Amino acid sequence: SEGNPVEIPPTTVTIPQTGKTYQFPGGVGPNKSIVAYSAICQHLGCTPPYIHFYPPQYVSPAQLTASEPDQLSAEALLAAKQNHVPALIHCDCHGSTYDPYKGAAVLTGPTVRPLPAVLLEWDSTTDYLYAIGAIGVATYPNGANGVPSNDPTDDLSNSYGSPVGDKTTASGTENPFSS
Repeated sequence: SEGNPVEIPPTTVTIPQTGKTYQFPGGVGPNKSIVAYSAICQHLGCTPPYIHFYPPQYVSPAQLTASEPDQLSAEALLAAKQNHVPALIHCDCHGSTYDPYKGAAVLTGPTVRPLPAVLLEWDSTTDYLYAIGAIGVATYPNGANGVPSNDPTDDLSNSYGSPVGDKTTASGTENPFSS
């Protein structure tokens, strides 16, 4: 039910572009419910607020007529219902939809690549959460060949930006829904 953590189990993610697969490790935390994905659409690189998470209460026919960036396509809503996905990640730019419960696998195109997943580690003694790597195809526009990488040290190497140091505090999140 709403507000209760949902365990996200490990799963095999298929890259529609190549048919290749990789193993998504699942959620972390006390309920194995914490996951993180790139917020850059793998189709053409659209970013928030156009690509964002739709909680269960927003995966409904009411979102078909909502204004951008809160609008869902009929195809996305149908895919969610057919795949029994209560919440989803959807990009309003061109309609790509991802399954946050299954490693951000592709539910609808035009994208042919899943969202890269951030590998997380949770310390139960401190309740701290650490981003330790990434898995999947490289973030758009890199990795256009759809070849997955199972080496998180390669995904977060210097070629993918500067190191952030030993500690980063995340703050200032924004809810794209107007209430």
